[in-house]
Amino acid sequence: MRLWRISSTHWEKQHEATPWFSAKTSSIAIYHASPLAAVCAYLLRHCLPHPDLIPSHQALHSVGVSQNLIRRAQVSRHWHFNLKETRDLTLRWRLLADRPVLCVPALNGANQYLIDTRSPLFSLIHLYRQDAQALERSLEQMREHLQGATPWLVLR
Repeated sequence: MRLWRISSTHWEKQHEATPWFSAKTSSIAIYHASPLAAVCAYLLRHCLPHPDLIPSHQALHSVGVSQNLIRRAQVSRHWHFNLKETRDLTLRWRLLADRPVLCVPALNGANQYLIDTRSPLFSLIHLYRQDAQALERSLEQMREHLQGATPWLVLR
C-alpha cells in the first residue's frame, strides 16, 4: 500500500503537526491514503483556503507499506480530541511494537496512517522519491473542485 504526505521531509520533526502526542510518543509521522487526501489534510492543518498557497518548499512524499505492517485501531473518528484516549492508544500501539503503522480514522471518515519511526520494524517501510507529477495532479484536482460551487471543506 502506498501512503502520502505533504511536508518538507518524509518524517515529522518532533511534535510537528501532532501536538496531542506526549513527549514519550514523538517521532510519529502522519500519512494519507492518496495524494489528494494529503493535499486536503495539509490545507486543513495549516488553515489555507487554496492549494496555490502551499509553500514551494513543501513536497509530496510517499512510502510503501505492506498490509501486514498495519495495525487498525478500533476508535471513533473523533478519537484525537480526547487527549487521554489518544495517549493511551498510541502508548498501547508502541508498547506492542509488532507493527510500525497504525491506521486511525480521520475526521472525514477516511483513514490516516501513523508511522512510528522508532519501531524495530521501521526498516521494512519503503521510501519513494518525491513525486512532483502526483502532487501537480492532486493540486489540479483540488483547483477544479474549487471552481465549482461546493466549498472544499465541509465538517459535520
